[in-house]
Amino acid sequence: VPEEFQCAGKYKARSLEFVRRVRTDEGYAGWVYFIDEENWVTGQTVKAITHFAAYGNAKFASGPLGFNNGGSHLAWLGDSLRRAEARISHLEHHFGWWPVHGDNMLLNFEVEKEIGWEFKELTEDVQFSGHVLRKGYRTGWHGGELQTMSPTSLADFIKQRRRWFRGMLQCIFSKGVGVRFKLIQAYFLLSGIIMAFI
Repeated sequence: VPEEFQCAGKYKARSLEFVRRVRTDEGYAGWVYFIDEENWVTGQTVKAITHFAAYGNAKFASGPLGFNNGGSHLAWLGDSLRRAEARISHLEHHFGWWPVHGDNMLLNFEVEKEIGWEFKELTEDVQFSGHVLRKGYRTGWHGGELQTMSPTSLADFIKQRRRWFRGMLQCIFSKGVGVRFKLIQAYFLLSGIIMAFI
């Protein structure tokens, strides 16, 4: 991202907003799939997301995560809870309003073009999801499993969760997202804090 590029978004959101504007300028009208540097896809992932893009019932969708041990067994155990939550999310996305998070997010560019990424919150994907739902878009479940790596150390795991917790708190007290979404984030936050001590 050029140093001179300025927008309201910070950190990763700034990069995402820059690319969104590039896609807009190019007249892009397809789908966008989001992964991080520690993620990788399989044939099943590609087949599932392309099928959803062609035949799915929503313009904004998620899928399950598969975690591989990155070096810290405790971090991997903590992430196994996320895997279980992702499986349960399959049921909630049938309602069409469950939050979608950054890893394994699939969306039609029409949605990204309308919402943008100019968020100051640490968890820009959570904030984006809240704005998408507030605009009336429904969510879906594409079913493509994204493989990822747990943090390599317990210290990295704690830093990651601390950032997530701060970001969820920011989302709960932010404008532009609905009350139901804020309540779901409060549930995620409390669940994460409680599970950290079990």
